[in-house]
Amino acid sequence: MWRNWCSQFRWRERAADYDNYTDKLKQAEKRKTIEEQGEKHRAVTGKMLALVEKNLT
Repeated sequence: MWRNWCSQFRWRERAADYDNYTDKLKQAEKRKTIEEQGEKHRAVTGKMLALVEKNLT
């Protein structure tokens, strides 16, 4: 009976589709975090360079 339900309702395919969906969500969230960190690093680096330039002149 379980085998029939498994094939009838495509449980394996649906589970794999769900896993792929959640992986894509996680990847998008990681990409967003990395981009936000990059922006913060650029801002800090810009401030540091401005400070160094000011002290060298």
